[in-house]
Amino acid sequence: MNVVYGFHPVSEALKHNHGNITRVIIAYGKKGAAEAGLVAAAGEWGIPVIYQDRKELSRLAGTEAHQGIVALGQDFRYIDLDDLISAKPIEAVSSLLILDCINDPHNLGSLIRTALCFGVGGIVIPKDRAVGVTPAVIKVSAGAAYQVPIAQVVNIAATIDRLKERGYWICGTDASGGRDAARMNLQGSLGIVLGGEHKGLRPLVKKKCDDILSIPMIGSLDSLNVAVAGAIVIYEVMRCRAGQGAVTEPQEPNRSIPVKR
Repeated sequence: MNVVYGFHPVSEALKHNHGNITRVIIAYGKKGAAEAGLVAAAGEWGIPVIYQDRKELSRLAGTEAHQGIVALGQDFRYIDLDDLISAKPIEAVSSLLILDCINDPHNLGSLIRTALCFGVGGIVIPKDRAVGVTPAVIKVSAGAAYQVPIAQVVNIAATIDRLKERGYWICGTDASGGRDAARMNLQGSLGIVLGGEHKGLRPLVKKKCDDILSIPMIGSLDSLNVAVAGAIVIYEVMRCRAGQGAVTEPQEPNRSIPVKR
């Protein structure tokens, strides 16, 4: 059973019944136009709505941050990688976010939300040694997890090889050892690889990258939170594709540069 909580996540889950919702639970005394909208949306799918004490909602959600709204449904459905890259012309999914062992659900949820806001075509995450799409991730993403295609794969390095065969250019990220993202050609079919919170990209994944990019910083710290760094890079991709980026360097493969993050 999957638990979705919070107004925006439940609303997104109900739009096309992405979460295969079977029941919506609302806290006693919670009234208003927003709640009425959820009740109406559930009714369109024939999904029952019941009212319970907030303590029961907290028990189901595992947190008190449920805003008085919880939905129960089937486990989150990941998209198959082949469906992600083959079901549509490649231009339709021309940028992908590849996450190598992100463990913090807040970071994953934030990256999913950013990906939706800036037009990323899909996200790839590993099955092991990483957080999956949990209720907390869906809540932090504000329901974006139901709109961005997310594939869960066994092997990130092997997946990168498959994407290269499909014509993707793979850019790893490094806190200090790469080229300025604002000066790179980030157009075309692109895979942006972000490493885990503590160790960055794993060695084999680093070697698979065609190029390495970084974000210049002038402060005393030498790295950014992975969700913040990812947001900056994704925004640079959007700027470049809109013709606003200061692209001055050619995109050339370099498969030997080590990548930390």
